[in-house]
Amino acid sequence: MKLMDYRFIKEHAGEAVLKQSALNKENEFPMILSMIYPQPKICIELGTLRGVSTAVLVKNLCDIVYTFDIKQYPECESLWNSLKVLPQIVHYIVKERNKEKEIIDSLSADFAFVDTIHDYENVKLDFEMVKKCGRVLFHDAHFPEVRKFLKEIGAQLWGREGVFGYWINEEARAYY
Repeated sequence: MKLMDYRFIKEHAGEAVLKQSALNKENEFPMILSMIYPQPKICIELGTLRGVSTAVLVKNLCDIVYTFDIKQYPECESLWNSLKVLPQIVHYIVKERNKEKEIIDSLSADFAFVDTIHDYENVKLDFEMVKKCGRVLFHDAHFPEVRKFLKEIGAQLWGREGVFGYWINEEARAYY
């Protein structure tokens, strides 16, 4: 797996966008992704924002990413085009949680990345939608309510300052 260089993505997305993404600490996100084995093929991402994490997921981990957000950011498509990953991304703009769940239930994926609203109830609802993937990586685990939920499900804290949380279901834990 080739790690996407921080400087490369900074050149395409800009420093201000990077500071709001999972890539806000230089190369930590790609390094975290390199620890995930076996490498997933299809990922679900909750919380696209400006598309930086989506691009990193495609470049470093997954063949296809289904990404969901409640708002369209025009810079996503131009970033993905410039990085030549657009064909590997399916981008959904969905404002209603029940519609999002319906779409996710129709997908088959072996990994999920969650980076949405940082409160207990929303993280729990997000997890319920994507736990079927078997492996879930959470960003912003340093938020107290996110961390509380991650402890409840037995997720491991990863990265500097435990900013990522990683959960594997019991059946997969024996395999991975």
